[in-house]
Amino acid sequence: MRSPRLAVAALAALTLPLTACGGGDELPTVSQTPGIDASDLPSTSTRPGSGASGSAGAADSEGRVPGARVSRQQVVGLYTDALMDATTVRIALDTTSTSLGVRGSGTADIGPDGPLLQFRVSLPQLGDQQVELRVLRDRVYLRAAALGPQWFSAPLTSLVGPQGEQVTSLLRQFDPRQLIQAVDDGFVSATFRDREKVDGRTADRYRLTLDTDAVLRQVQGLRGSALRKAEAGLPKRSTQDVWFAVDGGDLLRVRTAGGQGSTDVRYTRWGDPVSITAPPASQVKRLK
Repeated sequence: MRSPRLAVAALAALTLPLTACGGGDELPTVSQTPGIDASDLPSTSTRPGSGASGSAGAADSEGRVPGARVSRQQVVGLYTDALMDATTVRIALDTTSTSLGVRGSGTADIGPDGPLLQFRVSLPQLGDQQVELRVLRDRVYLRAAALGPQWFSAPLTSLVGPQGEQVTSLLRQFDPRQLIQAVDDGFVSATFRDREKVDGRTADRYRLTLDTDAVLRQVQGLRGSALRKAEAGLPKRSTQDVWFAVDGGDLLRVRTAGGQGSTDVRYTRWGDPVSITAPPASQVKRLK
């Protein structure tokens, strides 16, 4: 069926934040995609080497200078402090890749009863198709604007094949335990880069080198032939830049970049109330 397949195409790009390959210092360019409300997206204020007071070379919260090594235990500690007690968050993402680019925004609840997700994305390679996704505790809802107002819905437990793998992978990436374990399993090395501004907040930026295989296995839950297929064309190691707020330790940004594409994910308004609900029943076609 064309409708759900079009909507599910968006999920592939939503599973990139921890697994996009490559590295480099250049920031991805945020595209101007029709249909996405710019007010949903945090401002872009970070540039490499821009310290909190406008000068490069500021030390992090532990007194590390730019270029200093950071241990596995310290990196896992940063993620644990940021995510284990986290609840709600607003998310903006911008991805480019050789297969599918996505720009979008949404909200997530990653608390004990989650993860619950609500996203609206645009797919430039598919003629700027607008796709909406909602994941509740027991069902997933998908809608492609070009195909009308109708939503398609299926139980989470019934999703199999590529569609089920994409949804499962997406949910795993919003499970704090999976994210923390992926960094722990895949850790190769890390350095402190600089103290910078991200959307008006002072943040410490770190660059991680991760084992791609370990991250794919943990975050996306891939094994066997599915893992080998996902690894095709990817380097053995991937580079990830992360920004943690100096005040409170919130995770503010995760950026990956490389020859296969780039992903820039920004997190704002941690802990603010969100509303993630099912669409009106009259607009939903239940597939199962």
